[in-house]
Amino acid sequence: ISNLITRLLFEVVCGHTESLRFDLDHPCSPCHSPSNRDETRMSLTPKDAQTIFDQGFAPWVRALDLSITAISPTGATLEMPITPDLTRMGDVLSGQALAALADTAMVFACAGLFGEMKPVATTNLEVQFLRAGLGETIICDAEIVKPGRNLIFTRATMRAAPSGKDIATATATFYLA
Repeated sequence: ISNLITRLLFEVVCGHTESLRFDLDHPCSPCHSPSNRDETRMSLTPKDAQTIFDQGFAPWVRALDLSITAISPTGATLEMPITPDLTRMGDVLSGQALAALADTAMVFACAGLFGEMKPVATTNLEVQFLRAGLGETIICDAEIVKPGRNLIFTRATMRAAPSGKDIATATATFYLA
């Protein structure tokens, strides 16, 4: 009977009425237990994410010509071609373009976590430039480090292709608005 009462309380508080797995050991059970989040989470495909990017992001970010090649609940991978518009003297990719790529990739890592695009605000972004960005394309792998109730901690690694060398890393914290 106590399990039934607890289940009913969680259904009233969280608004869930569908059948849920019940796990008393989890602090937010039943609706927020990992098993239920995985079952009810929508999945976001790279194609869906690309559509969101193409239709919803600022023109100057879209001008980076980013491609979303992978997205999952744990992260996202974006690619950015190195073009003359993004380079400075010596055909080196500008740091501003790398920072924008990293931030955007980590935003999509958050979207992958939720299975949909939710409004998040960058509260901090730190980029460490390791070497010159040379090559044809930059591949940015972003991952969720720690998802919290209101803050999501992320990190990204950017590498040049075709060399495969890491050129920058970044960390960011996002506020779930």
